[in-house]
Amino acid sequence: MSAMSYDAMTLWLLGYPDQAEMRAQESLAFARELHHPFTLAFCLTGFGFYYWLSGDYPAAEKAFEESLALCREHGFTWFERNSLRFWVVVMALQGKLETEISPQQITVAARADADPLYLSRAFISAALTKSSGIPNNSAVAQNFMMDTASGDDFSQTFVCSALAECFGRAGKFDVATILLEEAVGLVQRSEERYAESTVHRIRGEVALMRLGAHSSTSTETHAGESEAERSFLTPIEIANRQKARMAQLQAAICLGSLYKYQGKLSDARKMLTPILACFTPGSQTTELKEARALLTEL
Repeated sequence: MSAMSYDAMTLWLLGYPDQAEMRAQESLAFARELHHPFTLAFCLTGFGFYYWLSGDYPAAEKAFEESLALCREHGFTWFERNSLRFWVVVMALQGKLETEISPQQITVAARADADPLYLSRAFISAALTKSSGIPNNSAVAQNFMMDTASGDDFSQTFVCSALAECFGRAGKFDVATILLEEAVGLVQRSEERYAESTVHRIRGEVALMRLGAHSSTSTETHAGESEAERSFLTPIEIANRQKARMAQLQAAICLGSLYKYQGKLSDARKMLTPILACFTPGSQTTELKEARALLTEL
């Protein structure tokens, strides 16, 4: 069952989305047949992570919520903390935490007997919004890591990069930058190379978010777009080396969109066409639909 869960993530990254979905469903069905709570909690965590990876955040949210309930019922503390951490991130990725939190709610969340779920959600919500009663700095995100993690680096690379994307969208570029730096360091320490291309792609996306957040001089625009281009080229090269075609396609879409904006239509076509050609024509994912649509516009 464990191998089947990881198979789903691996197949998706390698560019076989249909096989990945089949394997994910098989793993969950097998785990339910066993009627073993720990096995099911383990599978649900992997199941949710697969859907997070493939961009189906509602499905990931549902899986993590079921995993959390099981972990709390049976006292699986380590898995509870990780499922909680992942649940909060996919909620943030869906924009569900970008709501104002009052100082009174922060006080309740900070109590010693507070529900960890409420605590994590409140702190990240506070960090993502402008008036929250919590200072807008990296300590908020770092507190989230310390309060909900168990001291290990399990999938922390993906957590840091995903939160960086959320903070970038919220205009909190100082926090996003620190989280991305942490993610790059974690890749080296934990050898979570499957996340390496994602970290660099999000760095490029945040660079463009920062550029679009205010009026820029031509020099600033050139520097920002050049930084983004380098950040997109890096994951394309990394993913190509790893044969991670889906991760490569994600970065190629970002770079192709940048080239289209800059009027470099020929460069965009030359870069995107061979990457897209590696996929089975009938496969339908958000990334493939977006890439095909972009190619028709070039």
